[in-house]
Amino acid sequence: MKFEDNNRSLVDIDKEFSFLPQEVILTGNNLTLPQILSVARNNASVTFTTDSKVIERIKECHERMIQDVQDGVPIYGCNTGYGA
Repeated sequence: MKFEDNNRSLVDIDKEFSFLPQEVILTGNNLTLPQILSVARNNASVTFTTDSKVIERIKECHERMIQDVQDGVPIYGCNTGYGA
């Protein structure tokens, strides 16, 4: 779904939301509003991608975050007390 696409009609938008997937695969690149609605309203299953490039990026981000935590770097929502 592209929000900058102003040429879509209400019929096009309605069609897009008429199909809510039963499974959502998180890839880090293509989450759509219909997928979010399907998870929130219809309990669609959520899985992570098995793409090794994405898994490696997640691993690198996690390692960096852990290092920053150990170094005392404030990370919003992780060690800042947000939601405590």
